Amino acid sequence: MYVKEGQFVKTRHLLGEIACDDLQPALQTATAEADGARQARARLVAPARVTKKRESQVEKTAAARATFAEAKSHMDMQRALYQKEQVSRAQVTIRQSATSESPKRISRQQFARKILLAAPPLPEDLARADADVLAAEGRARSVQERMGKCQISAPLTELF
Repeated sequence: MYVKEGQFVKTRHLLGEIACDDLQPALQTATAEADGARQARARLVAPARVTKKRESQVEKTAAARATFAEAKSHMDMQRALYQKEQVSRAQVTIRQSATSESPKRISRQQFARKILLAAPPLPEDLARADADVLAAEGRARSVQERMGKCQISAPLTELF
């Protein structure tokens, strides 16, 4: 209690508090959860999402280029062996068709990368993120309301 009996206080002056020590950690947890949910939603729509997609696509394109380089190397070996008459023309033709397919694969991946980078988040992912934010903020408000009930304030009259 912060006042004595008969003491004059202003309206809504804090008179005392009930021990609600367990609510402070709960408020910190709820606030942290709400912040985390807001950050997760922001990451969903932020440029960082594009960066991760871009990194993934760059890795895939690099892998396709490496595959192409390997196929080209095998093609060169097949041609050299064909000139020495150690492999048949059919084997060279098969290798050549595999090698000619690699640049097409790279260009398809680059096209897919452009589309993927421009794509917005899926509506269901955005809705889930919004729901998570609202739920976390609701839990934080609930704890704050419970903490408010731990304080005893002066009523509208001036005498206590």
